[in-house]
Amino acid sequence: MQAKFLKQVEVNHCKAVCSSYFQQRNLNVSIDTPIAANVDWTPHVYATNGEKYGIDVQTIPFLDSYWLDTFKMNVKLNQPSIKICLAFPFEVALRLNHNTIESFIKENLSIIVVYDDDTLDFFNNDQARVPSRQAHEIMKRLKLKKANLLSTELSDCPKGRKHFSDYEKVCLNIFGTLFVPPLDAPNTQSSTASRLRRRDHIFPNNAGQGFWYIIVKNTYCGTQVLIECKNLFARISPDEIDDIAKYLSRKGIGLFGLIFSRKPPNPNAKLLQISKWKDEDKLILILEDSDLLEMIELYANEQDPSEVIQRKINEFLQSVQ
Repeated sequence: MQAKFLKQVEVNHCKAVCSSYFQQRNLNVSIDTPIAANVDWTPHVYATNGEKYGIDVQTIPFLDSYWLDTFKMNVKLNQPSIKICLAFPFEVALRLNHNTIESFIKENLSIIVVYDDDTLDFFNNDQARVPSRQAHEIMKRLKLKKANLLSTELSDCPKGRKHFSDYEKVCLNIFGTLFVPPLDAPNTQSSTASRLRRRDHIFPNNAGQGFWYIIVKNTYCGTQVLIECKNLFARISPDEIDDIAKYLSRKGIGLFGLIFSRKPPNPNAKLLQISKWKDEDKLILILEDSDLLEMIELYANEQDPSEVIQRKINEFLQSVQ
């Protein structure tokens, strides 16, 4: 019921933003109105004034076959002058892949991306453009916008236990954006009533190739990826290393864990980090703000953010040899 409610909220927001956009272009706008008696389709937003736009809000990052069949066999045949637009909430649009966007363009469908701040990007399809190039440009713009938001959220997040929940949300948003998929969405465990222990965040690792498969799953038995977020003024201490290490096991979630921290480990924590690896095969990495910002930059440039984690592994292994 909650998921259905959230989807309806997204649909209503997209309808409102799209309506405002086309009204500002001096088009007449109607909501949930049939466009013609011979068309079995009611767009969420219908804008007319010389031009005709039918906007359908999508809350999943693809089109179901029924919608596409209706479009091809009914709308396209009976009302060919209507420009069909697919409107996606920003977070849904980010889950579109290159091939999906390219298929939309080949079908002469325009794409509207609606942001939380009541603005939008209208990627009006131009058949003179190369679909693969246009799909690449759309994805690049969306990733750059998301990267800028993530970087700002991290930089603006205050340090200290008082803001631990804010830091958690920022870190999970960053990690989820960068690595889901190939990882699955996280399972979040509640904190203790006293909040002395932060929640653990576990990302199921179903990757079948690349870093998360070759290194994390095969080398460190990481069927899941455990993350701890430490929004501390002080440097990471042995307590934080112990806190995450006790959840790692070969027969459990695996031997690989990540700590997100505002500062590097102190010398004693570094020694324990090495000891856990040497004595128990547990690899615990600490990612600081600078590491996260570098991963975000790689994401924005359509490169692999896991390169940063691989480098941290290499640096750690070199330091203990």
